[in-house]
Amino acid sequence: MIPATGHDSRNTTGWGNGTTTIRLFARQGAIIFRCNISLPAAEKAASPIRAENPSHNISVMHGDATSSSSVRSVVDACIAKYGRIDILVNNVGRSEPGGPPELTEEVWDAQTDINLKSVYLFVHLVLPILEKQDKGSVVVKIASVAGLRYIAKLQVALNAVVPGLINTPVVKVLADKYAEGNYEAFGEKRDEQDPMGKM
Repeated sequence: MIPATGHDSRNTTGWGNGTTTIRLFARQGAIIFRCNISLPAAEKAASPIRAENPSHNISVMHGDATSSSSVRSVVDACIAKYGRIDILVNNVGRSEPGGPPELTEEVWDAQTDINLKSVYLFVHLVLPILEKQDKGSVVVKIASVAGLRYIAKLQVALNAVVPGLINTPVVKVLADKYAEGNYEAFGEKRDEQDPMGKM
């Protein structure tokens, strides 16, 4: 399914990007299970896919990506119908006008729920399912340049630094806490966790 794509996967999506994504997945033969806060909107998006290929397997249901109980219902329904999830696409999102100085705390919280919490809720439930399946599963988060638009014009650089695991003094503290002070064994374990094989 394809949450937004795949043999078996599910998609939290609204309109535009999500609709186009599932259409492309469908053309590749993916079974699609899609949720939307608006069931009529989800059905409308599915109609062209069904018209293009009446035999295509696409299911839609109502789902609130910010509600843990709703997300669980969606994931459970998907598994009950198809037995697996191969691709999870998180495409839900919103962007209110204004940058950080203009946004109220209430708007910020609402956007965080939709743009970030929704990803956590789905990954929290779907990742354990993917781990039990054959390798090759995919989790996708559709992002946005909305935040960059307001900062770039101020000539302020935005950077995301992903340093990985680094052998700093905090490793000794962690070894004391989690490995009974066995720094060497803990360090070897950390090395194994790094894609390059070494901190």
